[in-house]
Amino acid sequence: MAGLDSIKQKIIDDAQTRADVIIAEAEAEADAIVQKAMEEAGKNREKRLAYARAEAVKARERVIGSAKMEAKKILLAEKQKLMDQCFEKAKQEIINMPLSDYEELMVELIVASSEEGDEEIIFNTRDSGRISLLRFLVRVNSKLKADGVKAPRMLISEDNINASGGFLLKKGDIVVNNTIEALLAAKREQLEVELAAILFQ
Repeated sequence: MAGLDSIKQKIIDDAQTRADVIIAEAEAEADAIVQKAMEEAGKNREKRLAYARAEAVKARERVIGSAKMEAKKILLAEKQKLMDQCFEKAKQEIINMPLSDYEELMVELIVASSEEGDEEIIFNTRDSGRISLLRFLVRVNSKLKADGVKAPRMLISEDNINASGGFLLKKGDIVVNNTIEALLAAKREQLEVELAAILFQ
């Protein structure tokens, strides 16, 4: 967690530094506009001074406002990048779990997603090569039966999908996407709000 905090602080500090530079440059530009306006006004001081000041203030506000908006965009982009890294880290932690823990997670997801216990499980290529599929199928059907499915007939497809983890659950034309990518994407909006509250409070 300390490593994540360090990375987070560096990203925010770098973004804030760039934002401060943009605002400082904008303020310097705005001050130059004011000075030039005052010099111009001096040629006909009484008549033009008020107008020049008003225009200079407007110009200054426009320049600084634009700079602050750009600074906000930089900060938001860096925060989004940090959240992307957090979600990628979460994905990597799931797919690199100890195999026994990962299999247990997949069993729970399959049972939670199954309607009648007679769907077809389509694994990703990686899992198909590292999971004992027959043993896994026995675990799934046993879990379904324990949860009240009278005669579970879950099958494992010979086909594979291209995903880093998880599976598809298929019955006829109905397909439930339980790949890790799909599960994280489905939760991302909610998780982003919660994660932002933690990271950027």
